[in-house]
Amino acid sequence: MIPVDEGHTRLVNRFRFRYRWTDLALPLELFTEFGDHVAVPKMLLGIKDRVEGHPTAPLVAQAAEIGVWLAGSLEFAISFILVLVWRRWRRAWIIALLAGFTLLFALYAREPSWIGAGLEVVILVALAWIWHADRQPQPAHEPRLQP
Repeated sequence: MIPVDEGHTRLVNRFRFRYRWTDLALPLELFTEFGDHVAVPKMLLGIKDRVEGHPTAPLVAQAAEIGVWLAGSLEFAISFILVLVWRRWRRAWIIALLAGFTLLFALYAREPSWIGAGLEVVILVALAWIWHADRQPQPAHEPRLQP
């Protein structure tokens, strides 16, 4: 902590990390690198809240937030895979993009978790609707009569 003036300090946080490209744990290290974008700001906000005397979020709220993140990640992965499989690829791309934006919102917006959960419910309904529409038999084209 670095003093700024009599009533304020500044917390400086630095990380130094070196990848070992021949190490078998490299995929785990790269995955945790992605998680740092979410974890570090949340930890710093928690430190700020405790220093300022604000109550910390209950564990149930923190678990719900993590659940929203995991659900959003799963929806995005499913929608991305379905882009490659579905015949109606335009709809699949739209759902994949919406799922990606919803995941980004859930991870980085400082809004209540229920907003992200509501957006994810919309994505789930859209996925189910498109899945059901894809399962319907396609109408046969009627042959044209030639004069």
